Amino acid sequence: MPKIFIAIQFSEEVKSALVKTQEALKARGVRGKWCSESNLHLTMVYIGETDEVELIQKAVDEVKFEPFEMELGKLGTFVTKYGRVIWCGVREERPLNKIAKVLRERLDAHGIRYKGTKFKPHISLLKEANMEETDIEVERASMIVEKMVVMKSEKINGEYVYSPIPK
Repeated sequence: MPKIFIAIQFSEEVKSALVKTQEALKARGVRGKWCSESNLHLTMVYIGETDEVELIQKAVDEVKFEPFEMELGKLGTFVTKYGRVIWCGVREERPLNKIAKVLRERLDAHGIRYKGTKFKPHISLLKEANMEETDIEVERASMIVEKMVVMKSEKINGEYVYSPIPK
């Protein structure tokens, strides 16, 4: 069973800026498990293995918001049980925080269980990083966020592939 999450997918401009940031990190000797360009996204809620996709989609559809501009911010790190993650933040977190709060309320209303960690808008660039390197200028890039997408994570030929689940 695939793992399910709700995410914001990126424009080509944003993905390009994120890839350039990854390349700058590599040039500084940072190594680890790089997130592929096709998998770059911003997770709003991680759900995990479930067959409740229709209910999850219903909850997502119930979250209404005005389109807003999301601009890439600075790099940061955190440590998980698997090691250090280097991520890119966003300049203005409030719209995403408000949407994440409403989304969790709608999931709760439908009885959908999810990982309840505190929401911190970030885009994972690298997992299991060999060093903490965040002093890199992220190319200015932005996009209009209009929707969230229910996605699945599957291991295909030894690689994780993230893809939207059709409605």
